[in-house]
Amino acid sequence: MASHSKAKRRAPLMESDTELALRRRGAELIGLLLVGIAAVAATMIWTYNPDDPSLFSATDEAPRNALGLVGASIADPLHRALGWAAYGIAAGLGAWGLRFLAHVGEGRLLSRAIVTPVALLVAATFAATHVPPAGWVHDYGLGGLLGDATLGALLSVLPVDPAQALGIVAPALAVAFVGATGYALGVTWAEAKGFLRFLAQGSVVLYAGAHQLTGRAATAAAGGARAARDMAVEARARRANPSRRARSSIASRSERSHG
Repeated sequence: MASHSKAKRRAPLMESDTELALRRRGAELIGLLLVGIAAVAATMIWTYNPDDPSLFSATDEAPRNALGLVGASIADPLHRALGWAAYGIAAGLGAWGLRFLAHVGEGRLLSRAIVTPVALLVAATFAATHVPPAGWVHDYGLGGLLGDATLGALLSVLPVDPAQALGIVAPALAVAFVGATGYALGVTWAEAKGFLRFLAQGSVVLYAGAHQLTGRAATAAAGGARAARDMAVEARARRANPSRRARSSIASRSERSHG
């Protein structure tokens, strides 16, 4: 009877452990799914081609997007709207997928990921402040149409020359981009401090390693220079005393003959 009551008392604990394990496996499955979707999204945007058939491009040519017609139809409006900031969608999915896999802050998904649209808009606007590369063939900037429109609105608000306004807006957008992106990805202040500490420690280790290598190289170079100088001095001494060298040679031959 006592053993039966003890087993009944243990049952809730076993069920709780099982439930916790199932919950962790479920979170890891969600993480794998998010990472997989992130890889697909990044591939779709990376292989975007403006000449592929889509809502904005009517052509009979076969799509060159890695995901075919579906990928081309999705990538085109995303690229037109956000430009390079469209990669933020893949980055967000991948970051949250890794959080679920590592069980680090996955509970903040609903409260933080809701800010993702704002972070994407800030990223697009910040990208619009940069000059496109030489191979850029689109009629919009690096931040897409939304980035260009938002940047234009911000520049028109400031009562200064557009070039001066851009010098003010760009740094502010950089700060806003870091803050909005970090918040949307669930980064806490403790995680940010840990990351900065990691960067600082890494910089110290790299500096120490570079200093050590530089010191060894300098020591080796100094040693080589001293050896070369000694050899040069010895060579000059031999050239300066030919009679001594001759006497030394005669003496050595005399010793060999007597021996």
